[in-house]
Amino acid sequence: MKRLERMVLVQFFVCDAEELSFSGHTALLGPNGTGKTALLDAIQIVMLGADSRRIKFNAKKSGTSDRRDIRDYCLGYFKPRDDSDGTGSGTQIARRKRDTSLTYISLVFRDDETGEALSAGVCLSASAHESKHRINGLYVARGVDLRLADHVESQGDEMWPLSWKEFEARLRRLTSSKGTTPVIEDRSEQFVGELLHVLQPRGVSINPVEYQKAFKKSLLLNQIDNVSDFVRDFVIDEEPIDRTRAMQQIHEFRRLQTLIEDLQERIDRLSGLQRQFQFVEREHRKVSSLEGLVAVYQVEEAADRASTLEQQLAEAEATMRQTQDRLTALEPALLAADKDVERVTQVLMQDPAAQDLQDKQSLLEERERSQGERVIALQRQVSQIQAALHACSGFVADPVRASALAADKQLTLATARVPQDGFSALGEAARQALRTVSSLSEPIRTEWLRAQQEHEHAKQEYQALSGSAENQRAGGVALPGGPGQAVEVLRHAGIQARPVCDLVDIIDPEWQRAIETYLARNRFALLVPAGKEDDAVRIIRRPGQRIAGVKIVQPQHLKERIGRRPEVWSVAALVTGTNDQAVAYLHGILGRIRRVSTEQELREHSQALTVDGLLSKSGSTETLELLPADKLVVGRRGTRPDEAALRRQLDAAGSKVSQLRTREKALEAARDRIVQLGESDEAQSAAQRLASEAETGRQAVASQKRLVAGISTAHVEALQTELATQVARREELRGEQRNADASLGASKAHIAATEAALTASWEDLERAQAAEAAKRKDADFDAQLVDELRSRIDVDSTGREREYPTRLDLCETQLGEARVAATRATNRALPEFGTFVDRYTYAVIEERSDWRKAMTWMELTKQQIIETKLHEYQPQADMARQVAEQAFRKDVVFKLREGMTRMKHNIDTLNRILDKCPPFSHNETYKFIFPLAEEHHKLHDYIMWTGNDDASGALFGDDSDLSKQIVAMLNPQPVEGRKPGKNPLEDFRLMFNFDLQIRENGVPFSTLSKRMQSSSNGEHLTPFYVVAAAALTHAYRMDQDDGREGAALMLLDEAFAAMDDQNAVATAKFIDGLGLQMIMGAPSADSAKLSSFTDTIYELVREGEVMEFHREELTALGHALLRSDMPSEHPELVQARLERGPDAPVGA
Repeated sequence: MKRLERMVLVQFFVCDAEELSFSGHTALLGPNGTGKTALLDAIQIVMLGADSRRIKFNAKKSGTSDRRDIRDYCLGYFKPRDDSDGTGSGTQIARRKRDTSLTYISLVFRDDETGEALSAGVCLSASAHESKHRINGLYVARGVDLRLADHVESQGDEMWPLSWKEFEARLRRLTSSKGTTPVIEDRSEQFVGELLHVLQPRGVSINPVEYQKAFKKSLLLNQIDNVSDFVRDFVIDEEPIDRTRAMQQIHEFRRLQTLIEDLQERIDRLSGLQRQFQFVEREHRKVSSLEGLVAVYQVEEAADRASTLEQQLAEAEATMRQTQDRLTALEPALLAADKDVERVTQVLMQDPAAQDLQDKQSLLEERERSQGERVIALQRQVSQIQAALHACSGFVADPVRASALAADKQLTLATARVPQDGFSALGEAARQALRTVSSLSEPIRTEWLRAQQEHEHAKQEYQALSGSAENQRAGGVALPGGPGQAVEVLRHAGIQARPVCDLVDIIDPEWQRAIETYLARNRFALLVPAGKEDDAVRIIRRPGQRIAGVKIVQPQHLKERIGRRPEVWSVAALVTGTNDQAVAYLHGILGRIRRVSTEQELREHSQALTVDGLLSKSGSTETLELLPADKLVVGRRGTRPDEAALRRQLDAAGSKVSQLRTREKALEAARDRIVQLGESDEAQSAAQRLASEAETGRQAVASQKRLVAGISTAHVEALQTELATQVARREELRGEQRNADASLGASKAHIAATEAALTASWEDLERAQAAEAAKRKDADFDAQLVDELRSRIDVDSTGREREYPTRLDLCETQLGEARVAATRATNRALPEFGTFVDRYTYAVIEERSDWRKAMTWMELTKQQIIETKLHEYQPQADMARQVAEQAFRKDVVFKLREGMTRMKHNIDTLNRILDKCPPFSHNETYKFIFPLAEEHHKLHDYIMWTGNDDASGALFGDDSDLSKQIVAMLNPQPVEGRKPGKNPLEDFRLMFNFDLQIRENGVPFSTLSKRMQSSSNGEHLTPFYVVAAAALTHAYRMDQDDGREGAALMLLDEAFAAMDDQNAVATAKFIDGLGLQMIMGAPSADSAKLSSFTDTIYELVREGEVMEFHREELTALGHALLRSDMPSEHPELVQARLERGPDAPVGA
């Protein structure tokens, strides 16, 4: 065996020049910070070739590493044990012993059998002004026993290191004297290989990678958290896999497959668009068919109307001929009647009594005519007064209403008593009534103004409800007053407006109430088509029709915000959507408000919002009253509205508008009647004057009647009777003549009007026929659909035929609805088509706005993709898949199979070592196990059994879970900005769950991983030491038949920590039995435990940069004494104790 005998340190850590001697197993003891680990690191630096990539210094139980590196060791960085940074944190301030260094670390091994020495080491340089150390040289010298004096020059008590050139020359002289040549390298890998070559047993080759890993892992026994990871990384080597060629072929196959999938996706998208455009086509066909049906109805109605007018014209011409015949017959009868009247009139004119009577009767007639005019004037005023009273009485309350009714009743009574009381009483009643009307003027005016306001408000409510309903039918949410009214008014102006709440989403539902509460009415800001913003603003600000509470989004103001992503911490980052203008508008409202949760954050940030509605802004923090859930609108689009409920709401609002309009008109009429009566005083004077004049006229008529009655008219009456008879006869004939003339004129006018209407009907018929013919030529016209539509319109639900006007009204109604549906379908389909052509960069222009051209283009493009590109790429993809699978099997599967076979062989070798170990406490023995991970069964089976070279099957061509798993592992993707971790195709060991089976008397009863979950710190450590020792034994090739000839060094930091004495001794005996030499670091408190199996002990003491070493050697007799009271070493002690009984004193 080759044992480590000596270590020489020059300018390493706080050591300027030290030489440490080792005999067998060595323990370095001392409190924390004395330098135990530094000495172990010195050995590690040489054994790993000063390769910083492979060395892990000062491993802690936390699993982290000290930031110290080789340069720090060279410059002598240390932390005084009683010094700190002065901050009260307890953090020590590192100090530096030297600014430059020339460091030597030399290890001397000696063969137990031959006594031959072997020296190996490293020379390093470092400077405080440089960030890295430099390797001057790494050396291996056979037969040379290097001492401290070989590394330094001295004068008196002073020593300084030899320069590298001088040391190299001295080393060559020393080896030359021994008949050997030194191996000097400046590369770590070559040095480690040469060192292992001279340390390894004869005829055996040590694997440097396996050795370095096992050597380094033995220093990490105090920080193991996962059994499987430890065993995998410690015991099993990785198998490097070159997956480049396989991935290139898979990428080519995936590229072609992606192209095919992309083409198939295009075909699917085109098919979906075609279905959408077929719906558009159906809607336009329905529009065209309804337009055609309107034309058909207009043709039939015009023909029916023309037929009716022709019949009416014939009847009118017959009536006119009859009237003309009657007029011809009346002419001679009128001449005879005129002569008879003239004759009787001459007789009366020659009679004096008759002449006197005629004069007085003429005067009576004149007075009665004047009296009639005065009475009519008075009655007209009375009627106006009563009309005003009637109009006002329904709009005023008692006692004013009672006064109006009493005045009306008094007027009626006075009018009825005029024959008895005369007109004076009526005049007084009219004057009193006018006073009452005057008192009603102001209340009626006030009610009229209020009715105007209520009517206007009801109209606005109806418009708002109509706009909200229209927005819901378009897939949006219900809108409040102003925005809803604006949507309706703008729609009638030909401007389609959408609220921004229908165009955005809030991606985190927990924040929705707080965000919507803050946005308030900004949620209902309206977005209008580009270029219509000025028109929209002009409409909502019209004088007398101004709509309050409405916001029109101005895209011109949003140019800088569109497309800009808000900060991830902002509230605005939660608002997203497909409409860039709507999103940018709300982002602008939210600004840089930050999402926070604590009171401290509300204080620190001038603009902040919490999820429960606390807002910091404008220098204060306020509590927002969060909207209830049923008032949230953002992202609630797409719900189909209850059409019947909307119609009921609209009908109720319309009825309210109608009622209030009727009330307003009635009050306006009442106000006008009061105004017509004029000023109250003037109206009362006029009524009094008219009544007085009527009363005077009544008396004059009565007086004139008495004079006429006093004349004797016996013979005159006979003549007058005859004259009246002749006049009546003549008037009757004249009346017949006038009626006949009127009838003739009416007939002529009727005939002219009928002829004009008939001409218009013929013209309407021609136009309707031309329109029908043109519509039948329309590409969207469907005669069969026309028949179906007509069958539903011609008759009502009772089976009766409807009149043409009714049919046309129904048809026009359905046509309007169909046009809206067609427009809506087109407006939905064309943007989807635009998105498609933009996504795939098709250069189309006219098709973007013409759905018919778009349908034709889609059909041609789909056919072209199917017939050309798919047929071109599919064979290439099949060939690429076959090549990819072949490359995967040759380059990946074969290597993985080899690695797993080698892994099983290595584990079997280690298990053979463990089988030779004596039982530990409780008669425990250990065995490596490696069950296959459940999720990798299929992959493992494929690699081991179906992954052979001639295996068949489209591994990368199907969509199986195994295919997806393999492709994902061959091409791992980063997650959330992190590099992807390894997978079983990169490290086949990940397919297995490694563990150590614990056996008692040869029977398995647990595993190390289970024990770690339930046992104390010390109980589960023993197997790890066993694993590490077995792995090192295998790495040093000490498990070979002649393995005892090599060197086997094992470094243990915090050796056997938390392990009881019994387990520690048993484990140390096992390690010793394997032939390993332990160099251990441990606290002084573990001195007794380690002394029972340690050959050399160094007690370390350090004060600042001064370090002292106190060496002791233990003999076999000392070991026996220290183990004399261990029950595991002396079972007879247990038996003796049992024989003495439980009550015997312990020391008996």
